Amino acid sequence: MRIRAAKEKANDLLTQICGAYDCIDTMREIAAAKNVSVAQIALAWLLHQPVVSTVIVGAKKVEQLDDNIAATKVTLNADELAKLAEVSRLPSEYPGWMLERQGEPRRQQLADVRHGTQR
Repeated sequence: MRIRAAKEKANDLLTQICGAYDCIDTMREIAAAKNVSVAQIALAWLLHQPVVSTVIVGAKKVEQLDDNIAATKVTLNADELAKLAEVSRLPSEYPGWMLERQGEPRRQQLADVRHGTQR
């Protein structure tokens, strides 16, 4: 049992690490298209989140501070935000995944009723 639990934790960690690199790759792609830094895209993405009221940055050099401040001028379109949302989506945690799975038959029934395709 301990080995299985350790293996599951290792797989979860690996999934999180790979997901982080997927986020970075996506931000690199968007940054290249906009001719800005990846840091600007990361900060702009945070500033586009409705639950984020402020972003605290840290910089050792004036150039880093200038780059961070420039992120306030970066606008992300709906497609870019959707890409970033997709690659950064975290897996559902318990009980969320369980509720989703258990509710799926009922959601399907309701969808069938709405579309007149009852079984």
